[in-house]
Amino acid sequence: MNDISTVTQVILAVSGILVPVITARIAVIIKRHVRDLSTLKAIEEFAKSAVVLAEKLGVEDRLTGETKKNFAVVGLQNMLVKAGFKPVDDDILSAEVEKAYSLLKQDIERVYAK
Repeated sequence: MNDISTVTQVILAVSGILVPVITARIAVIIKRHVRDLSTLKAIEEFAKSAVVLAEKLGVEDRLTGETKKNFAVVGLQNMLVKAGFKPVDDDILSAEVEKAYSLLKQDIERVYAK
């Protein structure tokens, strides 16, 4: 039992170190591909909303992680287009959804606790 606890602690520690590194790398990729700062800001803000909507839908319709992520990416793209922005590459939006989820994870788990 202690071995499982130790492994879990190691995994959590490593993931805690990797999240900021991965997030920083994602930010560099996004900034390279999305030149317009207003588009970048819109993506960041809309991604948070898309993640929350996907989580809510996931609770109501019992969706899994990848399905919720895909829903959030499509929703984010739709929000951007409706706001007057040009469509953005799905890989960029996917990275931003992952970033938004990591930032909102604790709040999401508190609100949508299983």
